[in-house]
Amino acid sequence: MTGPTADSGRDARASVGGLLALIVAEDGRSHRTWAVEIGLVAAANVLVLHSVDQGLDAAADVGLPIGALLTFVVAVAVNASYQGALSQRVLDALTAAVSRTTERVLDATGRLDLERFEAIGGAEIVGRVTGDAGRIIPGGTIVTQALVAAATVALSTLYVATISLQAALVAGVAMVATALLIARIDHAVADQMARDRAALRRMQEPIDDLLAGFKQLKQHGARSAAVAATFEREAEALRRSRDVHHAEFFARDTLTRQVYLALLAAIGFILPVVVPDAAAEVSRLLVAVTFIFRPVLMLLMAAPLLTRLGATWQRMIDLADRLEGLADQRTEASTPPQPFASLALRGVSYRYEPRDDRAGFAVGPCDLELVPGEVVFVTGANGSGKSTFIKLLCGLYRRHGGELRVDGEALPADPGPAWRSRFAAVFAEVALFERLYGIEDVDPARVAALLEEMELGHKVRFEDGRFTTVDLSTGQRKRLALIVALLADRPIYVFDEWAADQDPHFREAFYRRILPSLRARGKTVVAVTHDDDAFDACDRRFHFHGGRMEPVCA
Repeated sequence: MTGPTADSGRDARASVGGLLALIVAEDGRSHRTWAVEIGLVAAANVLVLHSVDQGLDAAADVGLPIGALLTFVVAVAVNASYQGALSQRVLDALTAAVSRTTERVLDATGRLDLERFEAIGGAEIVGRVTGDAGRIIPGGTIVTQALVAAATVALSTLYVATISLQAALVAGVAMVATALLIARIDHAVADQMARDRAALRRMQEPIDDLLAGFKQLKQHGARSAAVAATFEREAEALRRSRDVHHAEFFARDTLTRQVYLALLAAIGFILPVVVPDAAAEVSRLLVAVTFIFRPVLMLLMAAPLLTRLGATWQRMIDLADRLEGLADQRTEASTPPQPFASLALRGVSYRYEPRDDRAGFAVGPCDLELVPGEVVFVTGANGSGKSTFIKLLCGLYRRHGGELRVDGEALPADPGPAWRSRFAAVFAEVALFERLYGIEDVDPARVAALLEEMELGHKVRFEDGRFTTVDLSTGQRKRLALIVALLADRPIYVFDEWAADQDPHFREAFYRRILPSLRARGKTVVAVTHDDDAFDACDRRFHFHGGRMEPVCA
């Protein structure tokens, strides 16, 4: 077999093998120890079968077969004890591995520059850390059951061979044929499930459109009717798709039962005729085959689950490896941010390359000098380059041209964690956390005073090192973000449209009280604003037009 199907089969086996190797390596015991313990559980299962056979042989002669019953009880106890221990070890190994890999992902994500993070997208990272990790750990039970089932099938088949070699061959052929047929049906079922999901997404679209555009659709009855008709059409398509899915699933279930019944018929009716010597053992063979078929079914059901589990784990590993390859290898600054005497941008530029239907766009050259204790405003129309300039200044984007000098020393294109740590920024898209990550030894009394100053004391409290809520309006969220920035106490403060969502009272306080206070403390402030009535609050202003930065006032 060659081509994509063969490649996917090899990939599936490799991912499952990688998952099993991970469990063994994480547990610390050798492969031989694992094989012995799994074999012991499987042997206990076969001992259960053997004790039942002994009971059948002895019951007619001695009544209650005490020896066989005791063997049965011991075998069940050993099975339960060792299989429980194996399951716990698999669970512990997967938990440790997922936790460590999640830490790798989060650590590497934290060291990505903003451009690479935006290119990857947070959705993939969240999906792996929450969705994939949440699926892997519960799968530990399936791993243990599949390993024990495989060993049990092998040992049970050997046991049947001691009764009748011919019966063992019949059972082996039947199991292999069943596995191949069910694998083929499972592949069709998986394809159909993918079509079901696509049909479900198409059916969801008109529902989303109705909810998102209710006012527009309400104005025109024909459009509302078209939405309803689209939903009905897609719902019917989903129903037909699910009918096919159910039919294929029923075919799988029916095939399994038919193979099992055919195997019983072959042993009960055909084997005694073909092999007369085996006639006396038919009852034991029927019990044995019935016993074997349960772990066989377990393996058949577990195989696709294990494949998905292995692929899920491989996706997590691939993401962690990819992020670590892209992440900044420099560690975040552990020392307090250093003050500066002068900061100069000389011809700094950045270019967005054309992509899809978006044209390219250049920002710069940007020339700017900053000193402590001054307030600089940045103005310009939406899309003129202001936000990109802010990201370049803060070290979130790597500049494509020009140079950045601090106290006369040139910094690299990516100035690194030490440079970024000099900034306290409140961006237009405010991200708030209940915890004050990275801000140590905070005086609760000061936080309470700032909350009152920002008129948030009636909604937010600071208790046990965290805010009681961040569920606030946009303007309130920006005021709380400003409190966090003040607590961080950095040399440079950056505000991107901070006053845009404030009422007149706080807009006035921002320009006439907060900014002068920061200036008086020797802080450098760079504020993006559209409030032309507050331009007198800055020391200098720069205006962006079409990506170019021009000084307006000195």
